[in-house]
Amino acid sequence: MSGSPFDLVVVDYMMPEMDGITVAAKIRSELDLNPPPVIIMATAYGSEAVVKRAMKQAQIDGLLIKPINQGLLFEAIMEAFGRAKGADAEKGLGIKGNFSQALSGAKVLLVEDNEINRQVACELMQQMNITVLVAENGRQALDLVACEVLDGVLMDMQMPVMDGLTATRMLRQDSRFKDLPILAMTANAMAGDRDLCLAAGMQDHIAKPIDPDVMFATMARWIKPASPGPSVVINPEPENSTVVLPRIEGIDTRSGLARMGGNIKGYRNLLLGFRENQASFEEKWRQALAEDDREAARRIAHTLKGVAGTVGADLLHQMAGELESAIKEPSADEHIKRLLTPLLEEMSRLFQTLDQAFPAPDCIPEVTMVDKETPEMVHRRNTLLVQAAKQIAFYDTAAENTLAAIWEHPVAENVADWVKMLEKLVAKYDFENAMEAMERCSKALGFELEEK
Repeated sequence: MSGSPFDLVVVDYMMPEMDGITVAAKIRSELDLNPPPVIIMATAYGSEAVVKRAMKQAQIDGLLIKPINQGLLFEAIMEAFGRAKGADAEKGLGIKGNFSQALSGAKVLLVEDNEINRQVACELMQQMNITVLVAENGRQALDLVACEVLDGVLMDMQMPVMDGLTATRMLRQDSRFKDLPILAMTANAMAGDRDLCLAAGMQDHIAKPIDPDVMFATMARWIKPASPGPSVVINPEPENSTVVLPRIEGIDTRSGLARMGGNIKGYRNLLLGFRENQASFEEKWRQALAEDDREAARRIAHTLKGVAGTVGADLLHQMAGELESAIKEPSADEHIKRLLTPLLEEMSRLFQTLDQAFPAPDCIPEVTMVDKETPEMVHRRNTLLVQAAKQIAFYDTAAENTLAAIWEHPVAENVADWVKMLEKLVAKYDFENAMEAMERCSKALGFELEEK
């Protein structure tokens, strides 16, 4: 091949002896090619650290996230040749910016039964200007897909009522949804999981705990907004933010914060939610065993494993995983007892540490309270409550922002009590109980809810 250098090099990142970044760097620095080839790096690891290293050491022209298909390869080549010609040469890959540009304005349904996982995924997507609807099981997902125009679905595999695989198969039987992007989300990173997802009709697989870069890379591969929105600049926490994250022994706050896209306040709320939601773990576990419901016990351990991994409680994550594996064995009662004791001790220690780190958080901002509302005040809060009711009816997380807007003006004490209750339910993505509360609120405050 002397005298006929390649115009394009596609190099894998993970290889024995020499990784793709090193190969690309040597091509750039040692071969003295003029013009140099366009270099695209293929990787299953779309983390920001990998991208920064690739740009700094090798000045690669494009990144290709696996699994790769013909269309993705073509798009990556076209973009890389355009970048090499100088269109974006000085800007680098800007991986988060590219995701924002690709996904802003998308309308996505998140199907996830776990509150902590819902909170993480919702907050990450909202940072990207993605509208998020939420379902807690496959049956709710079918109902929402039937009445909403969506750009994509993120579907958990293991859920009560109806699991994600069953829901996906049913959607694919309807010709209206044969091309709807459906991406699996699962905490079980076993080799067979991806095959099961593809066989059910899903296009791809996102592992939990969520890696934001990998999640957005996977979403951008399949989801194309019908009404694209403007790119957003991700600045999770202003420099003058008063939110402080203390050191918490037993929790890798660095990795946990990374899963929240650097949003300190969001991660703090995530830790508080973990503390509250898992407080009943022992009670639920012992009840499941008392009823000889080993599948329920397995799900309880599986949930703990997932949320512990998400917040960065690595030891608890490992312990819960061992407990989940043990409960599957028919004659492992003594082993389960030996695993349970240190797990409960670790949970208790973590909870005490979290209680010390985050004493009595403020739940609502300062507001002006009034004894009597003016007609203008009544009209304004009713308008916002009706809007929030519509959003709650469709499991739309934007209801949180609508309710928050009520605090921007003076409110009466009885109104404040209802809004606090609704905010607490919506913050937990408990939309069914939130809708019931909204119906009671409308009767108590004397306003009509519009039919959805």
